[in-house]
Order: sequence, then structure tokens, then C-alpha cells
Amino acid sequence: MIEKSNVKDIIPLNPMQEGMLFHYLSDTEGVQYFEHLILNIEGDLEEAAFYKAWESIFDNNEMLRVVFRWENIKRPVQIIMKKYIPSVAIYDFSNIVNKGIIQEEKCNELSFIEHFIDKAAVNRFVDSKDTKKVIQYIEDAVSNRIKDEKLDIKECCMKVILCKYNQELRLHIIYHHILLDGWSLGIILREFIGLYEAFRNNNFFPLPEKASFKEYYEKVYLTKK
Repeated sequence: MIEKSNVKDIIPLNPMQEGMLFHYLSDTEGVQYFEHLILNIEGDLEEAAFYKAWESIFDNNEMLRVVFRWENIKRPVQIIMKKYIPSVAIYDFSNIVNKGIIQEEKCNELSFIEHFIDKAAVNRFVDSKDTKKVIQYIEDAVSNRIKDEKLDIKECCMKVILCKYNQELRLHIIYHHILLDGWSLGIILREFIGLYEAFRNNNFFPLPEKASFKEYYEKVYLTKK
């Protein structure tokens, strides 16, 4: 349920978005236009800075706060929210990598992937001290969980998941192409890195002012008519 007071703008879809929505609705089991980027990172993680940086990214890029509606209306629309809680999660698999899976153990990390792993296989890799195989096995499970839990663009068009394996990190960014393209994601990532480093070191990172999407839409699509 969207509260009217939390709506910044309501804008029609552009022609390319309409085409993507058509494919999204025509093939509910398909993965066309769903994007999944994985970045390998090494080093320590400052979790508070990580979360704060992504919150700032969503605050400064209004298109990341978009949800879509198409039912019972003449033309599909995208709704830009004033405030939006981003889907950002951290899963620390370090204990599993180091010690394996203890029988009957319960934790958020294990709950996230338990339907996509063989616990005995994980423990065999751990016992053999093959850390790379353990990490890759868990990463495959994470990717399968992500594929299984498709984005619902009526509620969320982008998710961020960080998996920790001691000093090795895997950053998963999942989004629908109806929201942004690879070029735009590059800009988002550069802003995130700048913000994360700034928050981590108690510094300031200036974010650029950006025109609203409504202004862009009206300039590009309405002035042509």
C-alpha cells in the first residue's frame, strides 16, 4: 500500500520501459531484463558505512525509489517515492567457511541458502581445507536463491546483497533493466564507493545535483508531440 503523502511524482513509462513491462508480464517465469552483477572485493568491511552509503544513494537518485503500477489504469505508470527503505542485506558466511555447518544450527545466513545447498557437501569442502570451493559453493547457492526470488517491480526494482567470507567479499547487485542500464549503474557504483569511503573515514563526499526524472521525461517525450 502506497501512502499518498509519500508520493513525489507519478510519470508514464517511456516507450522502452513499456516494452520491458510487456515482456515482464508476458513471461512471469522468465529472466529477461533481470540483471545480476557480482563484484569481488577484498578487505575489511565497515557495516555502518556500507548501509549508510546505500541509503544516501537511494536518497540522491530518485529513480531507485520507483515502483510500477499497471492494473486497473489506462496506462502503466512509475511512482517515485519520497522516502524508500532500500533492500540492502549483509550475510556473513565466515563461520561456515571456517567451521562448516553444525547440525541443527540456525542463523540468518543458513536460512537464506539452506534450500539450495547440501550441508554434507559444504562440510566436506571445509574438512578438506578447500576454502575456494566452499566459497564458490555458497556463492552458487546465493545466486540460485536470487534467481528463485525474482524482483517484484511493484514493490522493489533493486536489491543489494553483500556476502562475507572472512576477508573476501562478494557484492551482489540485482535490478531490473526497466529501472536503469549498465551505464547508469556505473555512475551509481562510483557514488557508492565515494560515499562509503567518506563515511568510513568521517569525511564528506559531495554528490552531484540531478534533474528530476519528471523534468527529463517532459523534455524528451512531451516536447516532441
